[in-house]
Amino acid sequence: MIAESIKKFIQQAEGQTLEFKLRPSEEIGKTICAFANTNDGMILVGISDSKDLVGISRKMESQVANIAHSCKPSIYPEIKEVEIDGKAILVGKVKKSGSIHSYKNIAYKRVGSHDKPLSTEEVIEFAKSIGKIQFDSQICEEAVYDDIDEEKVKEFLQKRAIKLEVEIPGISIKDFLTKTIKAIKEVNGRLKPTHAAILFFGKNPQDFVPQSEIKVARFKGTTMIEFIDSKILKGSFYEILGEVEIFFRRNTRLASKIVEFKRVDIPEYPFEVIREALVNAMAHRDYFRTGATVRVLIFDDRIEVDNPGGLLPGLDINHLEGVYPVR
Repeated sequence: MIAESIKKFIQQAEGQTLEFKLRPSEEIGKTICAFANTNDGMILVGISDSKDLVGISRKMESQVANIAHSCKPSIYPEIKEVEIDGKAILVGKVKKSGSIHSYKNIAYKRVGSHDKPLSTEEVIEFAKSIGKIQFDSQICEEAVYDDIDEEKVKEFLQKRAIKLEVEIPGISIKDFLTKTIKAIKEVNGRLKPTHAAILFFGKNPQDFVPQSEIKVARFKGTTMIEFIDSKILKGSFYEILGEVEIFFRRNTRLASKIVEFKRVDIPEYPFEVIREALVNAMAHRDYFRTGATVRVLIFDDRIEVDNPGGLLPGLDINHLEGVYPVR
C-alpha cells in the first residue's frame, strides 16, 4: 500500500512540497532546510529528475539523517526505506518547524520547486514574518534603567489594580519590571530596558524609538489638501492615547438631545472605537521600519487610522493583556 502511494507521488512534478533526489548530497541538505523553514515537504531519494526509479544502495538512511542533523538547528525528518519494483528508495518527510534553519551557514526557503538561499536582510525579514524576532522583547541598546520613569509604573499599577480588581504587587518597581513582566533585563551586569519598557514607561520614548510618535491632523473637506489642525504627539504609549483623545474631541462635533428631561451629549464618532483602532495600529505596526509613523486623519466624512508596515510583529499585545489595561 505504501509503495503504491509513493508511485503516485513519483508521477507528480516537483513543487512546493515534493522533491526528487538521485542520491544523498549537499543539495538534499538545502532542501531539508528549505522545507523546515517554509512548509511540510517530502523528499524521495533514488528518483532521477526525469522520474526514473533508480533506487539506492543500502545504509543511505544514515547519510540523509546525518545531513539533516548538520543543519543549524538540527532537523529530524521521518525517514523510511521503501521497496518499489525490487528497488529501494528513501522517503523523507520534513515538517515545518517554526524555527529558522541554515545549512552550511545559509538559510533556505522553498519557492516552488527551488530552494532559494536567503540574504542576511531576507533572513531578518523572514524571521520577523514568522514571529521569531519581536521588537518589544529586544533590548533597547542605547537606554539604561534611569531612562524608565518609575512614577509612570506606579500610576499604571494603580490603574491596573482598579481595572482588574487586584492588589498592587507588594514588590519594588524594579522587581516588578525585571521579574513579573520581564521588561528589564540584565546585560553584562547592567539593567537594560526592553523596547516595550521604553515605549510604556520611558521618560522620553522617542529619544530611542522615534518612529513611535503619532501624527494627528484635521483636514478641511474630504481630502488632504488643506488642514485645520495638526500635531505630532510624543510620550509613552498611554500619554499618546490621552493626547489623541484631547485632539479628537477638539476636532469632532458633539450633538445633544433631551432624554427624560436630561441633556445627553452624542459624539460624532464614539472615541472608544477610534481608541481601539489606534491601539491596534500602535501595537501591530512594524517598529523595525523607521521613518513612517502611525497617523490619525480626521476628515469631514470619515476618520482614518493609518498603520505603516502592515501587521508585522511589533508590540506583542497578547502578553500585555491582563497586565497593561490597553482596552
